[in-house]
Amino acid sequence: MKTVTKGAIILACALLLTSFGCNAAETTHKQKASLQKEAALKPKPVSVAQVTTSDFDRSVRFTGTLRPEKVARLRALAQGNIDKIPVEIGDRIEKGQLLFQIRTVDYELRVKQARSSIGVAEATERTYQVNVEDAKREMLRMENLYEEGSATAQMRDRARTEHDRAVALLEQAKASVLQARVGLDTARQALDDCTILSPYKGFVTGRFRERGEYARIGEEVVEIMDLATLEAEVELPERYVASISTGSAVSMEVGSMDMQVEGKVVAVNPKIDAQTRTFLVKVRVDNREERLKAGLFVSGLFNLPSLKDAIAVPSSAVLNDEGRSYVWVVQGEQVERRFIEAGVRAGDLIQAAEGLEPGEKVVVDGLGGLMDSSPIEVTEEVKSASDGS
Repeated sequence: MKTVTKGAIILACALLLTSFGCNAAETTHKQKASLQKEAALKPKPVSVAQVTTSDFDRSVRFTGTLRPEKVARLRALAQGNIDKIPVEIGDRIEKGQLLFQIRTVDYELRVKQARSSIGVAEATERTYQVNVEDAKREMLRMENLYEEGSATAQMRDRARTEHDRAVALLEQAKASVLQARVGLDTARQALDDCTILSPYKGFVTGRFRERGEYARIGEEVVEIMDLATLEAEVELPERYVASISTGSAVSMEVGSMDMQVEGKVVAVNPKIDAQTRTFLVKVRVDNREERLKAGLFVSGLFNLPSLKDAIAVPSSAVLNDEGRSYVWVVQGEQVERRFIEAGVRAGDLIQAAEGLEPGEKVVVDGLGGLMDSSPIEVTEEVKSASDGS
């Protein structure tokens, strides 16, 4: 009986303590919620600035690689063993200088054979020309005899047929002469194709065959470059396509040589690449002094037309949420989150291409913990840079 009573007392105490703990925890939770609600309703001290207008100087940085305006990989136009290749990589070459030559013996023999074929064809043509003249005289004689009654119609017709046959053979002979002459021209061209000369002044930058090697038609043998003019091909985002024009001067830096060079925009591709959303710009550099080498890495700036009286907001007011820019705009005694299209930056100002109007005020300090419709207390209004602060 005592044991039961003692157990009952312990259980009652435990239940009492548990109930007290639960009530205490519930009270603490309510107190915290109340404090949070009170804090949320309490105006948050912030500093604000006015949205203004300002002029923005614009530029876009680029990188690229210098490439020669003229580069050629010269290929064999005739097949055969390379008989001459008197140039090496790095050699300076002049226009019209010999680069390589295929052995010409076989091609010279073909020219001689073609000339001989022309002689035979021309001799045959002369023979058939005589035959035509003889056949014509015979035909006229038979026609006269037929009119006089001394020849039959069959004899007259046979003479006409022989004349027509002689004319046809003459035409074939003339065609053979023409074909032989074409053969000679072809043989001469093949002989000329054995010799490859430089199309312009420059440098040898590649040699892919050696003397004595067999080269097939179309195989690359020598590469040359004209380094007097270099070009950098630059890919720019599509939003700049209306701002870049040919003739614009561009200052570039050659990093590996610690050198500044001046270039000029010579081409702007109006076509936008559908995959990268970029367009191609070519910048040409005068390299007649040969200070630069092909393949050098360069960087620089395109100076774009300035933006006049563009809407500007302090950079300290701009926040980002998953790649989107926004600001907290003052609406009476509360704030509203406003997404904007952030554009050019100039010092402490950022262009707001969309989303704001001049005269509106944005929070620049005390941004932490703000939410839509959060109450605020403006403790300071900061002047923007455009206002002369």
